[in-house]
Amino acid sequence: MNVSLLHLKLSYFFYYFAWYATQPYVSVMQTQIISYHHLAIIFAWSPVATIFGSVVSGFISDKLGNYKILTIFGITMSGFAPFGILWLYYEHQANQSISLYNATIENATIADILELTRANEQPYTYPVMVILLMMLVFSATSNTTLLDATALAISKKHDADFARQKLWGFAGMVLSPIICGVIV
Repeated sequence: MNVSLLHLKLSYFFYYFAWYATQPYVSVMQTQIISYHHLAIIFAWSPVATIFGSVVSGFISDKLGNYKILTIFGITMSGFAPFGILWLYYEHQANQSISLYNATIENATIADILELTRANEQPYTYPVMVILLMMLVFSATSNTTLLDATALAISKKHDADFARQKLWGFAGMVLSPIICGVIV
């Protein structure tokens, strides 16, 4: 068995496994951090980031002539963003708890407390969320293209079938929700 092809198969498997394990939870957390209005604005601009990400990453990788470096950078970037969203989520929860505590001390009504839970967005939350989500969108589109380009080059070098290498990614897609569902 060729070690380079094993690395490629494991890269596909773990990339898709991690992507399909984190995205459902990241999507739910977003709705609890910022308003739906802000989310709508972000998602309205996400096609621009998708097109821009693919074009820019393709241009840079063609100029460098090495897909591996940009692929590693993109995967690192897509791994950083969910942790940033998790940080925003916990920051939002802590601020919400303080506001609710203050509201109960001041004998606020239930309507006041519900309003506090909805409107407890910090001034830095929206810009940071825009940056993190654009990183996710940018890296998701470019990572798939770059990983495929890298896999094609490695498969051609070792006279292997590209489809058999990519099949490991689909195995990661299938197993990830099942394993996460059992764990959660």
